[in-house]
Amino acid sequence: MRDYVSTKVRDGERKDRTAQSAELTQRATLALGARAHHRGYPRWSNPLVGERARLWTRGWNTAHLVGRPTGCPGCALCLVGTTPDAS
Repeated sequence: MRDYVSTKVRDGERKDRTAQSAELTQRATLALGARAHHRGYPRWSNPLVGERARLWTRGWNTAHLVGRPTGCPGCALCLVGTTPDAS
């Protein structure tokens, strides 16, 4: 009697779908953050939690710093440099 052989495994059509879908989810979350920045939403309006929140912020930061080689001097969207020091 022959052993069962999966054609997907034999022909190499099977892929690691979890890694592939995780990468797509990460890219989509980065894009959400960038889109929020382009629409004028401030960084503190991040609606996500956990790892997705970090990716959203990273996408927002990337879109915010495009064309600014020295960084943002402070603005109302990112809340950097808009409050006086506590010292």
